[in-house]
Amino acid sequence: MPRREGEQADLLHEAYRSIRIATRGSGRVVRSRRGVAPPSRERQPRYRSPTRNTPMTHFHRLLTLALLAALLLPACASAPDTVRKTVAGPTPDPAIAPLAFLTGTWTLEQPNGAIIEETWGAPRGKAILGSFRRVVGNGATPFYEFTQIVATKDGTILRQIHVHGNFDTDPRRAEPMTLKLDRLDATSVSFVPVDDPEKAKAGSLSRVTYSRVDPTTLLLVVEPKPAKEGAPAEKPLEFRMTLAKP
Repeated sequence: MPRREGEQADLLHEAYRSIRIATRGSGRVVRSRRGVAPPSRERQPRYRSPTRNTPMTHFHRLLTLALLAALLLPACASAPDTVRKTVAGPTPDPAIAPLAFLTGTWTLEQPNGAIIEETWGAPRGKAILGSFRRVVGNGATPFYEFTQIVATKDGTILRQIHVHGNFDTDPRRAEPMTLKLDRLDATSVSFVPVDDPEKAKAGSLSRVTYSRVDPTTLLLVVEPKPAKEGAPAEKPLEFRMTLAKP
């Protein structure tokens, strides 16, 4: 684990103290015919703390840098392990894990200066969470959508709420829309309204499909129901979004 600041300060103080002891009275050793002469009693320059206005010698600089590296490198090396353990989290439910291809922030710039942004977190436990917003040219956000895809005992369900830019609830969409899983493969997932229209609250929506076209492209297709019984289906809405850079 990384050392706390107080512990590092104590170790650093002890290092400087060791330097002072090591550099005091270190006399010059000379050789004579009788062997090695004792250290000279000539007074040696006293080492002073680097906090004073006395310049440090080259030896002192190297020794100080080595001690600092020994103190700081273990803390730096252990930090990534702590981050990885924090990010790992619970194992995704098998029904949710395949939706990992949605993960990321996806954007689409429109000709009128507006930008669409959809963000999906990584699958965690039994759910994956997403958000959608459209920011117009003047910076305003007319609405937000928040989505959860969750594994339940009745299958994989998508629920979505819609609020105005000031977070007031839209009276027409006061209750969450509820869709059920229709198709799923490695890079694509489709949802359709649940069987009970009162519970679905899907309005004219017929199907929603997300497809990971390539590593940097997510295609969202919203298919409406025919306007009238027996009439041809209306043209679906397509949003081809690009993975935003971190």
